[in-house]
Parts: sequence; C-alpha cells; structure tokens
Amino acid sequence: MNASVSRSEVFPIERLPTPLRVSGESLLLELLDSEALYTLVGALKPVSVGTHRVRLSDDPGERARSEALRFLLPALRCGELETGLLRRKKAFGDRVYVDLAVCSRVGVVRMVKSHQEFFSELGVTSATLPMEVLEKVERALPENVNRGLGYLYGYPAYAVEDFCTRKFGKKKAAPPSYFEVPTYSGKFAYPAPRGEAPRLEDVVLRESAHVILAEYKRRRERYIGPGKKGVVELMRDWFDDGSGRCSPANARYQ
Repeated sequence: MNASVSRSEVFPIERLPTPLRVSGESLLLELLDSEALYTLVGALKPVSVGTHRVRLSDDPGERARSEALRFLLPALRCGELETGLLRRKKAFGDRVYVDLAVCSRVGVVRMVKSHQEFFSELGVTSATLPMEVLEKVERALPENVNRGLGYLYGYPAYAVEDFCTRKFGKKKAAPPSYFEVPTYSGKFAYPAPRGEAPRLEDVVLRESAHVILAEYKRRRERYIGPGKKGVVELMRDWFDDGSGRCSPANARYQ
C-alpha cells in the first residue's frame, strides 16, 4: 500500500487539458491550505470531506462546475492518495450536493482496523476502497453515519462517542465545546465534552498537526509565488525519497 511511484505520477496535473491545468494547481493548493493537508501528509485525517461542494442541478453553470471538478479528479492522486465525489445522503432542502473527498488508503485501513467491529457491521473490511467505505457509511443509519464519519475524519474515539450520545441519546445534554486544530487557511474543529480539559488524544493530534503545518509553511514559502516551482513540484520534492521514487510515507517534518 505504501508502494512508491515515479515523480510523474504525483499529482499529474500536466496531463490535464491545458485550460484545466491552472484550475488543478489552484485546487491542489487550496486542499493543502485546508484540513486536507493532514490527509495528504501524515494521514492524521484518513479522509477530508467538504472543502469543495458542488450542487447537482440542471443549471448550466452548476453542471459546468461539476464536470470541471470531475475532470480534475484523475490528476489529484498520488499512489495511496486519491480523491472522489461523495453524494450526500440527505438533500439540503430541495438541493442535492456532492462533496469532494480526499482519502488516504493507509489512514482508512488504519481506522477500519482500529474500529473493526463497527465497520464490519457496515460490510467494510481493510480491503474496501476508501470511496466505497465512505459510500457505505453515508448509507448507514443516522447514528452510524455520524460515528463512521467521525472515525474517518480522524477525530478521537471518545469525542465521536460523546457526540453520538449527545445527538442520539434519550437524555438532553448540554451543548459541547469544540477542540480546534489549526490549518494554513484557518482551522478544523470537533465537538468535545463541555468543561473538560483537553485529553491526551487531543494534545497528540494538535501537536502532530503542528509539526506538519510548520513544515508545509516552510515549503509553501519556497515554492509558491511568481517565478517559483509551484505546488506540484512542492509535493513531488516532499514525497521523493531522493531517487525519484515518491510516496507520502517519505514526507519528513520535525
């Protein structure tokens, strides 16, 4: 699963039709600036969903945006990293959307094995492809949708269980507080029991994210901007083992 690929297979945006290459590079940079960084590097979040949402409709503009995103997907991959479009189970009013999903197969397998009993009830094994895992979770009962997504998003198990108990339990519970983890462009957050100090799992997650983000900021400064190498070379150099073979497992951050 951690098999390396050649540099040309790391986010092969140059293979896109010329009009889409700038869009592909822009989208990859937006993903790295968001919480998806922690899926693409380090697999702290096995899956990141929701950074880009497309409405399914008959509107020509929406159709064009949806098709453009679909054309970009084959270039937004690198070995065990992949992207796809996830149709959400529930419509938002009379509108239906799909979300861009960024997946680390290594991270998904790790999470499925960590919560084997839960995922096996959904027909998921460690051999199930990440997008199929997401689709099975989306089709599950409401409580299992929230639990499964929480695990796949990399949230600590205690926080996932507390949220599901709070949302689906019979007793009314106080609103949660939120534990925040920084990204380049902002932060992501997950609900945690109100009034409790951060647990070890929270601290480890945030510190692990911090070292990845710090390295990304250093590389972003060197690679992004007029006359610089650009986002694709940033990732190829980061994933390169020094011999031209690339894998997310090669990424270094201290």
